[in-house]
Amino acid sequence: HVARAVLRTLTAPGFLEGVRKRTELLDGLLRQMATRTSVVRELRGLGLIRGVLVDGDVPGVVTRARELGLLLVAAGPDVVRLLPPLNVPDEELEKGVKLLEQALR
Repeated sequence: HVARAVLRTLTAPGFLEGVRKRTELLDGLLRQMATRTSVVRELRGLGLIRGVLVDGDVPGVVTRARELGLLLVAAGPDVVRLLPPLNVPDEELEKGVKLLEQALR
C-alpha cells in the first residue's frame, strides 16, 4: 500500500516538474552562497541531493546548523550533505541555505 501511494505521488501531474524547479532554485541559492563564503570549495550533487565541499570543521558545521534548526549530515571529513524532501517548499529551501551559510561561519 505504501509503495502504491509513493508511486501515485511521483507520477502525479506536475510533481516531477516541481522537483526540477526546486532543483534549479536550490542550485542557484547554493551558487550564490558559495560566492559569499570563502570556506566552500565545491558544490556537488544531482537533483535535491547535494554535497558542499568545505574547508574546515564539518562536524562543527553540522552542530551549528542543528542549533540553528537545520538538520544536515556529514558525508566524509570535508562534505556537508543536504537531503531536502522532494516536496520541500521554496521558502524552506531559501531558509535552509541561509541557515547553512550561517553555520559555515
